[in-house]
Amino acid sequence: MRGSLINGLILFHAYTDWKESIFMQGANKQIRNTENTMSEFLQPAELPYADAPAYTPLNSRYRKVLLLLATGYALVFFAAVAALLTGFAELVSHWLIFFAVVASLALCLVVMYWVTLFYQSAGYGIRKKEVFYKSGVLFQSLIAIPFSRVQHCELESGPLDRRFGLASLTIYTAGGDGSDLTIPGLAEQEALQIKQFITSMADLDEEE
Repeated sequence: MRGSLINGLILFHAYTDWKESIFMQGANKQIRNTENTMSEFLQPAELPYADAPAYTPLNSRYRKVLLLLATGYALVFFAAVAALLTGFAELVSHWLIFFAVVASLALCLVVMYWVTLFYQSAGYGIRKKEVFYKSGVLFQSLIAIPFSRVQHCELESGPLDRRFGLASLTIYTAGGDGSDLTIPGLAEQEALQIKQFITSMADLDEEE
C-alpha cells in the first residue's frame, strides 16, 4: 500500500509538472505575440517621408467670377441699406447715414479682399493613386481621395461659369455626401480631361 501511495504521488507531481509546462508554453507564446504586435506600431519618426504635393492653382477666370458674385451681393446689400436709410431719413441724423454708407462700402471692400485670399489659397493636385484639393483662408483644409473610393464624377457649370468657360468637378465617393469633393474654377476642357482620367483610374482599381 505504501508503494501505491508513493507511485500516486509521483504521478501527481508528473501531472502537475506537465500542466505547468503547458501553461508556460502558452504564456511564452502570448508574450511573443504581444511583442510582435507591439513591433508593428511605428513611431512618428519612423513614418515614411511624403513629398509635399504640388498644387495647381484654379483658373484665373474663376477669380473674376468670384469678384463679380461678391460685387453683386455687395450692391444688393448696399441698395437695401440705402433704401432703409431713405425710408427713415427724417428720423436719423445725416452723420448716421454717412456712417452707414461708409461702413457698407468698407464691408464690400473687405468681402472682395477675402474673395481674393480664398482664390489664392485654393488649389488641386493629382497623383497616380489620388486626387486632392486644398482651400481656406483662416482655417485651411486638405482633402485627399484615393481613386479606389471614387464612385463617379460629374461636371457642373452655372450661367456665369459658362460665360467664362469654367466648370466644377464633383467627385462622388463610397463614403457618402460627407466625403464627396468638389473642385471649382476649372477650365471646361481641363475639367473634362481630369474627369476622364479619374474615371479610368477608378475603373482600373476595380478590375484589380
